[in-house]
Amino acid sequence: MSRPVDYRVLDHTADFAFEARGRDFPDLVAACLLACSDAMWGLETLRPVEEVVFEVPSGDPEMALFQALSEWVFLFEARGLIPARVVVRDAPDGGWTVKTACDRHDPARHAHRVAIKAPTLHGLKVARTRGGGLRARVIMDT
Repeated sequence: MSRPVDYRVLDHTADFAFEARGRDFPDLVAACLLACSDAMWGLETLRPVEEVVFEVPSGDPEMALFQALSEWVFLFEARGLIPARVVVRDAPDGGWTVKTACDRHDPARHAHRVAIKAPTLHGLKVARTRGGGLRARVIMDT
């Protein structure tokens, strides 16, 4: 995804909520993952050094997005990796292949803006926009 990530922060009393947009579902997943990286550290601070590829199974769009966001959290929490670029493609099995270019977390370079802990199913919604694209409303536990 080479264009700027299309998301906006939503008011929420306790957690981090945002709305992201994409041309299609793969573009929407990429936008959501990059929105999390941007919100937590700022995309401008990231220097990709490692590629990570993972699969998201097909099915209900909210569950597929939830699984992709869960993998984003795992990449950071378990491996210290921050996705800086994301490309999502249709997988042969009907799901999606998510290819990320990640930076390794460096506390000297990456100051937390928001401490994201996990995605939540509460309020998670994927819907069509009037222009034919997709919009997701996401709440991440902080």
